[in-house]
Amino acid sequence: MTAAAALLAACGGGDDDGGGAALDQTGLVTLPKDETKDGKPGGIMPWNHGALEFVLDPSRAPSFTSWGMIGPVYSSIVKYGKAVGSRPTPDMITGDAATEWEVEPDGLRITYKLRPNHKFDPRPPTNDRAMTTQDVKWSYDRTEAVSPLVGAVYRSAGPTGAVESLTVIDKETFQIKLAEPYSSVNELLAYGYIYISPVEAEDKFDPRGEARGSGPFRLEKFEPGIRAEFRKNQDWYVKDRPFLDGIDKTFIDTREQATLDAQFVAKQLWFSNSQPQETLRLKDQYPQLLMRQSNPRLGPGGYPLSVGTFFAKEPRLRRAASMVIDRDSLIEAVYNTSVWTDRGLDVPLIWDGHLSSNAATWIDPKSGDLGAGGKWFEYNPAEAKKLMDAAGYKGQELIFIRRAAFGPTNLADVIAEMLRSGGFNIKNQAIEANDWRQIKLDGPTRYEGFFWNTANSFNDDGYLEAKYTPSGRDRATSDPIPGTTDKILALRREFDQKRKVEMLKEIQRELADYMPDVPIVSTQPTLDFQLIWPWMRNTAWTVPGFDQATSTARDYTEYYIDPELKAKYG
Repeated sequence: MTAAAALLAACGGGDDDGGGAALDQTGLVTLPKDETKDGKPGGIMPWNHGALEFVLDPSRAPSFTSWGMIGPVYSSIVKYGKAVGSRPTPDMITGDAATEWEVEPDGLRITYKLRPNHKFDPRPPTNDRAMTTQDVKWSYDRTEAVSPLVGAVYRSAGPTGAVESLTVIDKETFQIKLAEPYSSVNELLAYGYIYISPVEAEDKFDPRGEARGSGPFRLEKFEPGIRAEFRKNQDWYVKDRPFLDGIDKTFIDTREQATLDAQFVAKQLWFSNSQPQETLRLKDQYPQLLMRQSNPRLGPGGYPLSVGTFFAKEPRLRRAASMVIDRDSLIEAVYNTSVWTDRGLDVPLIWDGHLSSNAATWIDPKSGDLGAGGKWFEYNPAEAKKLMDAAGYKGQELIFIRRAAFGPTNLADVIAEMLRSGGFNIKNQAIEANDWRQIKLDGPTRYEGFFWNTANSFNDDGYLEAKYTPSGRDRATSDPIPGTTDKILALRREFDQKRKVEMLKEIQRELADYMPDVPIVSTQPTLDFQLIWPWMRNTAWTVPGFDQATSTARDYTEYYIDPELKAKYG
């Protein structure tokens, strides 16, 4: 339950926000509501993409910063469900390029039926033609050949890849063969790893600067670093969707907060994620604004602190690094949560475990349910010093590698200073994005000291696999964790959901004690609030993915503009 929802439950809700949604007890926060029945077609929504570095080519996309450009335009094989006020479950996944599928009794083959008359872009060279299974096969093969995320999907790239092959049966039918039965295969396929491009992308247009997809929007204008214009696909398969006629994306660096604030006040942007003081100031100045608790995308994601070769054989040093992090103080220092609580808003300070706090089966390190490993999350510099002494740490200099100008403004600096104050001899080193990515891809053998990392995936077992298997994309270890890595790999073969939850919790307890990396805070904490101009409606959807927006563009298709509220306040 979100903090705002908890307030409503406790106090019975508040007044109307002017658009039919209830407010919380403070009168500040508009509570989540499904407004689809009142949806109205039309209008162009302005949006800031934020990320200046992304890849438009679907087969080469390295991360969610690209998916927010690709997802509106291209189809995936299947797509996630959506929900308001709850977490979409795997059974809510529906077809996208495919309409139906059948799993063979051995669990190793899944046969998909392609959506009939699912058209690509009407512009040359695709000329409004329908997708065929040859497009699916070409996209599958090309992604296998060039994707930087290949290991997350393909067995040919490593032992954790789930998919062994894709075979065309006929023009409308294709079959995916798995390397082993995998209970989360459709979650994997919905996540954005494989988008369906037309075969014309081979040599008839350049997918690095143009898009010819079959998704809910067309990319009609693209000026790198300046602007991208998406327009509604009138032939999309969902009747009356998207509501919007289009989306105009600008590219303003998220570090340029003053520029973003000015654009929002001028109504050139309709969503604002500002600093807490500015958010509350604007809400007070413009009470008609909708203020929502930020809606976390539901793929688990975290900002863990990875450790390199100096720590590889010495768990006491890894545990000591965790115990010198004062997590509550860090969260307050970075996210200014007291600004919210001083206004009566409930903002709990939530710690990540080795599953991030936005994971479905996350164990709260504060709860006492992590067993013996729970004590390593406690802030206890005196005990950490004993561990360092026992491990023979003599103050050797350790490089703290972090990506320059990335993430919450001062998070890396606060972590580095806490490590230094706790007794580690830290040299802070900020490196450029491409160098940072290469170290991340190469893994922990590339650094000796600390590496401020990122990690994310489509579900809980995918997240653990990405972090704690030697070929994982966000790996914290170059070697298997004795016993635990095997259990993580066994999750994919577990179809009994109750047993799977038990296994996920057992693994978290083992990781807490082993401490292969140092969890700190989620990439998507519900610690801030977003302002929205009141004519922008139906924005409360939760869809797995990340906030550029999602890998399936599903929430984009549900937003609509209320013309009466636009005329009144716009």
